[in-house]
Order: sequence, then structure tokens, then C-alpha cells
Amino acid sequence: MTSATRYFIAAATASMMSLMTTTASAALIISGDNNETCTTTRPGGNGPAVSDCTPTLITPHVSWEPNNPLDNSNNPTGAEWISFDDTGIGHGQFDKPIAPFRGSQDNPTGHEFFMTIAEPAFTAKAGDTLFMKVWADDTARIYLDNVVLFDANFTQDTACADGPVGCEPGEAKALTITNLTSGPHIIKFDVFQFGTSDVANDNPFGLLYFGQVTSADVPEPGTLGLFGAGLLLAGLFRRSARSPRA
Repeated sequence: MTSATRYFIAAATASMMSLMTTTASAALIISGDNNETCTTTRPGGNGPAVSDCTPTLITPHVSWEPNNPLDNSNNPTGAEWISFDDTGIGHGQFDKPIAPFRGSQDNPTGHEFFMTIAEPAFTAKAGDTLFMKVWADDTARIYLDNVVLFDANFTQDTACADGPVGCEPGEAKALTITNLTSGPHIIKFDVFQFGTSDVANDNPFGLLYFGQVTSADVPEPGTLGLFGAGLLLAGLFRRSARSPRA
């Protein structure tokens, strides 16, 4: 076999292997990018029963997961804590907005969700995978297409929910949903306030999340044709190289 033949076979083999390898593409979903919508609910009648709100970036409590959490590849996501108003930590604690605390008219038991955050619909291909991580103070219920993926956790520690979905590092709820159907899908969160303090800085409230939709890129029919032709040519060159010379 000549050196030129060896080079061709090696190059053809490398090219075909690259065609056989599927590559993953990812779409990122994050809190704090101004794409989400917000509504608040006041079942006790202290204001409109349901009203629109503007998602607002807030300063997280020092015990919370910091802004800009890392994805599974240790890349910054850019996600930030949000709320219906400035309900994070900050100055002016006695005149800052506060989510209805447990025991108040609008939240007598702490089991009444106050804020709902919804992401715009994302379009998936059949077989796509959705991975998410979610933190909340005090906890949250997570939906995909109005189906509950994770219910609120009302077992609380001194900061928020004890474990997933809580607010502290290590208390995220990680979800992996495989084999998504083709078409649009909607992610939504109901956020709960379980704290009893009526002082804003003692009872902050918010939501942090990111999600990634990944899919395997399948070669186009034309690419598969080239792949087959490459196999055929490689076979012919190998056969020619093995044939005895006259």
C-alpha cells in the first residue's frame, strides 16, 4: 500500500468518524433575563386577587445560593435572583416591600403561593432533554406544561426549605426530563413565603433558576450519503492495495 493510499484511508476514516459522532446543542433558560412573566395572588383579599407584576432583580441574602450559578460543565449561567419587587436584602428594611408572611391575611398557613413566574414557551425536538436547577426562598412548586414536577417543601430550617427546593447552596432541586415531545413547552414556578417576620430584611423572598435544553444533532440524508460513499471508496482502496501486482 502506498503512502498516498494510507493517507487517503486515514483521512476518510477520520472524516467518517466525525460524521458518525453526534454533537449536543443547548438552549439556556435563566431567571433574571427579562424574558419571564410574573403574577401575584392575594387570596385573603388584601388587593387584587391576581395581578401582573414586573420581575425584579434582587440582592440575595448571604446564606442563599449566589447569583450566576454554574451549570453542569462549570460554566457561569448568568441567572440572577428575582422577585415581584425588591424583596431581597438591602437598606430601608422597614419600608421595603415584603411578601405576605405566614400568619398574615393573604398567607394564613404559609401554604398559599404568592408569586408565579413563567418562562416563555421553548420549542423542543422529539427526544430532547431538559435539565434544570431551582432555588427559592422559602420554597417553590415547579411545573412543566402545567404538570407538577416538584411540589413545594414546607419542611423549613432557619433560612428557607430544608433541602430541595431551598435557597442555600446544596438545596437546589435538580431535574432531568428526557424524551421531550416535539413542540412548545412552558416552565412555571409558584413561590411560597413561609417565614413569619413582618420585617423585610428578616424575611426575604425570591427565586433563582436555570435550565438547559439539549439535543443530539442527527446528520442530514446528504451527509449520510457522503458517509456511505466514503466507506465504499475506502473499501475499494483497501481492496486495490491488497491485489497482487501483474
